[in-house]
Amino acid sequence: MSVLVKQTHSMALRPPMGARAERIMMTNIPIHQTLLPLNSLSSQTQYVRSVLARFDMETCKPAKSPLPAKCVLTKRKEGEAGVDATEYLKAIGSLMYAMLGTRPDLAFAIGLLARFSSDPSSTHWSSLVHVLRYLQHTKDLGIVGRLG
Repeated sequence: MSVLVKQTHSMALRPPMGARAERIMMTNIPIHQTLLPLNSLSSQTQYVRSVLARFDMETCKPAKSPLPAKCVLTKRKEGEAGVDATEYLKAIGSLMYAMLGTRPDLAFAIGLLARFSSDPSSTHWSSLVHVLRYLQHTKDLGIVGRLG
């Protein structure tokens, strides 16, 4: 059974009612109805674009995997060049937000890179840049799930 309600100006200013609507609004992730019945698409395309812009990666060469092949990361060695830990942590945090929202494909790479956040080296930063290049390649991906 369907119910039709005429929308008034005051209704347009109020958020939709109901527990599910409030939950969706609290996540700050847009959810779109798909063509399949009762399915929805969640994506953070705009957020990913802002992350890429924040780290000057909007025009970078896209990568097809989250980490380079045969990537082995170790602690920074004595004499090896370090990078700014604050910038490294900002990038890790931005990627974690995307990972927790709609990008579980980033989980392993971000978990691995986060282990070295206290003393990152240039090798760790290069791997982080590779993840950003992967985001450039997959910025329009999202999750399709069943509503309800």
